[in-house]
Amino acid sequence: MIRTRNLTLSTSTPIELTIADTVQSSNTLVVQNNNDSGYIYLGTDSVSSSSYGYKLFPGQGFTIELSAYSRLYALCSANTMTAAVMVIERAI
Repeated sequence: MIRTRNLTLSTSTPIELTIADTVQSSNTLVVQNNNDSGYIYLGTDSVSSSSYGYKLFPGQGFTIELSAYSRLYALCSANTMTAAVMVIERAI
């Protein structure tokens, strides 16, 4: 199953990159910074602008293979930024 969503991010509280429920199977997560300016920081639930796993520039995308129940979080560098998220689930 393929699911998509645009998420509004925060500059101070990490937001879980998900569709609306827990993904219970292995999946591919695709994230895109669909803003004209500003950065999106990806990482754990304690991601910050100074401690992150990956930094997305404007227009840049990121793809990762995740196991069931894995989580990825995001934070942004300016208010009201959004991230486009696509989850591609694989059969259990």
